[in-house]
Amino acid sequence: MKKIFFLFFALSPLFSVLQAGAQIDTTTFLVHNYKYHVLMHDGPEMNVVDVSLDWPDSIDGNDCLPLRQYLSRTLGTVGTTADTVIRALATGYGEPVSGLLDTIPDDHRFCYATYQVILRSYKPHTYAVFEVKSTVEPGSLSSRKAAFTSHVVTYDLRQNQLFADISMVRLYFLQSGYVTDGFYDKLFAPLDDDTYSDLQWANIDAAWPDGEKMILRVHCRTSSQDITYDVSVNYEDVRSFVTRKGRKVIEGKLKVR
Repeated sequence: MKKIFFLFFALSPLFSVLQAGAQIDTTTFLVHNYKYHVLMHDGPEMNVVDVSLDWPDSIDGNDCLPLRQYLSRTLGTVGTTADTVIRALATGYGEPVSGLLDTIPDDHRFCYATYQVILRSYKPHTYAVFEVKSTVEPGSLSSRKAAFTSHVVTYDLRQNQLFADISMVRLYFLQSGYVTDGFYDKLFAPLDDDTYSDLQWANIDAAWPDGEKMILRVHCRTSSQDITYDVSVNYEDVRSFVTRKGRKVIEGKLKVR
């Protein structure tokens, strides 16, 4: 039988996701993409592990230690470098398959695990936004448990503060209707008419800045499905329900009104 163990590790700079027109100092913006793909075995079980990390080694002279600790902790590890995090994630699934297999593995004993850190937004010397995602999809005979997590964190590069998920906004303002005209139309624009009319529940799971915009992650539930999507809205349209600390991060200083 052919050898089916394979491994890929890459390191590359990240610029494609950054806002248009941003002046990036490539000597101080040290966020790189680390990829790792490996087949592991844990007794009779096979585990395919995919890792892709946009890892903030350093940004604008900031070592981003609180951010790296948060990313690592959210992934379920304790390291603060991409290498230690990747090793911790992989070893949690057994030992690497490094030779020929004597028999064909049972598909029902396979588990597919994916771990990602994704750079979502960056404003030089101001903030950087990362999403942490993990998915575990076990076969019917695997001892692993199915799981999915997703968290978005905005890191204040000046004050080393973390704003996770919705901590940058005051949702009760939104729920009370303190929004501009047409806001809800924009919020639910990705939904077709049938889905919108069947809505049973909706929430904003995360919010983060992206230049002149705010990105809102909307989670909806209908009678038959859960739907999650991102909506880009003008920052000024939602400024009223961004927290005071959040406005200081986004604007650099509070506006006088």
